[in-house]
Amino acid sequence: MQISADDTALQPQLMAEDWCGLGWGPWVPLEREAVRRTVPLLPGVYRIRRDGGNIIRFVYIGQTSRTLRERLLSLAAGVNGNMCPFNDPHTAAPHLWLLHKRDGVRFECSCMPVLGDVQVLRGTEDMLLWRHRVTTGLSTEANYGRFYPGYTRPTNRWVGRSGRSRTRTPGRRAVPVVEGSAVVDFAISHPPLQGGAAPLQAPWWQRLPLSEARILPVGPAVYVVYDRGAKAAVYIGETNGLRARAAAHASSLWPILEPWLAYLSLPERTPKHVLRELETDLLGWHFWHSGRAPIAQYRERQRKAGKDVILATADASKQYCATR
Repeated sequence: MQISADDTALQPQLMAEDWCGLGWGPWVPLEREAVRRTVPLLPGVYRIRRDGGNIIRFVYIGQTSRTLRERLLSLAAGVNGNMCPFNDPHTAAPHLWLLHKRDGVRFECSCMPVLGDVQVLRGTEDMLLWRHRVTTGLSTEANYGRFYPGYTRPTNRWVGRSGRSRTRTPGRRAVPVVEGSAVVDFAISHPPLQGGAAPLQAPWWQRLPLSEARILPVGPAVYVVYDRGAKAAVYIGETNGLRARAAAHASSLWPILEPWLAYLSLPERTPKHVLRELETDLLGWHFWHSGRAPIAQYRERQRKAGKDVILATADASKQYCATR
């Protein structure tokens, strides 16, 4: 990859200890002793970069509600092990292991403690991924379901089976793609979604009441559920089948009076990693603008009176982004 002058100018901004107005820790090798020595026993967010050379984007951005030290020790063990790890306990480990073993890449990590619930942690992660795309014009290498070219993603260490027996079978590690098989082109991307106001104020949305889901397009889309007349998103999502997804949402009980849907249709056969990029753009943009996640985002569902109930709270999460 050829590095331009503009790319080089982005490096100090992207790698800085105050990137996105946050207080990042120092860059240290992604190795067990360095992680044990420097990474705190607190929940938070972390970023992974290639070690050395002209770095124009991150390899991975993540979050953990446990402790940063535990999470990064798990990643370091997987990346530096003798065999390609499974998809668990760290989903990025197989991709980074292949970069390390096949391309000779070494990694560094930097982290920042974040205190808050899952909405704060995942909202901060999405905001960082969005700011990365806005700043560089590129996605991180190993987020959004991207994987090492020419290899199939591994499964978890154990794969469960449904049914009465509930037996588990050993998982599968990453292997080269069989010749002639369909291969996902992870070079396909989409410009980041962005704007000066909140996401719902963007001009590209098409809108209608959620109750009219039956007349929606059937193809891929990103979308926002919101209360009619409101300016804030209640839920943001992506789907390969908008009409079916909206119909499912229409049967749910939402913590708003008049659920409406704003949607952006995308071309047929839009890859899943592109849909995830755009969904994360909207989530990160929302968090950057409002300081909190949509009120029904990242929440589990419960069954009540035969319908899904979206568990939500109107409490505002703490604003972790100090600059705009």
